[in-house]
Amino acid sequence: MASDESIFTGGVTRRVDRITQFVERRCGLFVAAGMGIVLAAGAVYALLLGPTLRFPDEEGYNLLATHLVAEQSYSFDGEHATAFQPPGYPFFLAAFKLLGADVVALRVVNFFLLAAGIYLVYRILATYAARSSAARSTTAACNWLRLRNGAVHPSR
Repeated sequence: MASDESIFTGGVTRRVDRITQFVERRCGLFVAAGMGIVLAAGAVYALLLGPTLRFPDEEGYNLLATHLVAEQSYSFDGEHATAFQPPGYPFFLAAFKLLGADVVALRVVNFFLLAAGIYLVYRILATYAARSSAARSTTAACNWLRLRNGAVHPSR
């Protein structure tokens, strides 16, 4: 006769196996749902914040992108070149500013990048680890987003 401990762990193991199988059969749905949640929540968040730049990093990146478009200068003040920020993200934002994007649109684009990053992490993990781990990574990313925006950027 089996001990009480083996009965308990056997039941838990079977439940975990069933949950893992359930998640693996629906990986695409979990990833799409995670990306959709990020995009929808990001769009709402961007609309709620409005066109005002509220955070120091936003202001810096926006200034760099604005000066790239207006003066073809990588500068905070339009006169003196800077090497304080890496140029990748300001150049990315400048491309959208050339198309006429405002601050709200740029925030939505930022959340699109986050959703694309979630998909990229999923594809990498699906290639090198279990698909269920890859699907759970989207949940972790969504939770990170919720925690980060609540902790780093509290409501003002």
